[in-house]
Amino acid sequence: MSGFPHEFDDISGILSPGFFKDIVFTVNNQNKEILLGDGNTKMVEHGTFSVPIEVVEDGPSVSIFIELILSSGRRVKVEVDTGSDSLILNSRYMDELNIAKEEPKTKKFKGTDETGNGFIRYFSTINGSISIADAEEINVLNPKVIFQDIIYDGLIGTDFLKRYNVTYDLHNRTIGFSSFKA
Repeated sequence: MSGFPHEFDDISGILSPGFFKDIVFTVNNQNKEILLGDGNTKMVEHGTFSVPIEVVEDGPSVSIFIELILSSGRRVKVEVDTGSDSLILNSRYMDELNIAKEEPKTKKFKGTDETGNGFIRYFSTINGSISIADAEEINVLNPKVIFQDIIYDGLIGTDFLKRYNVTYDLHNRTIGFSSFKA
């Protein structure tokens, strides 16, 4: 943890989804807390929406995937990445979503990642909405998106998810989205 900024000094480590394989947990974005245990199962059952997820286990690594519907109507499978704020899509979708690499509203950034590999990211705003497949009411209108050549269709980060309390049930392969209570 020594490589993190000082505001993380009190954090001893990071838990991966693998830690929660058999534990239902809720990221309560309204109260900024994580709730653990079977008592949260009702949040999935009685949540505003419950959608299927794909859970991929590769040794100790566990990844969660969910389907989105892009403004073009295409369904894509994206990794749920709670370690990122951003919605990131593979750059192959730029033309389909009417995002030109060389227009003033698209910002280009070249860099090197932590493994030493170079990358190019394009920052832009999509016209229309991106929604959760099987729960199109869970959507973002005109979202800011990062486009990059990546191995997945994309990644969905906390900026998209933070408007809901999100219950993860990896064992039953569902995510529940509950609207904030007034």
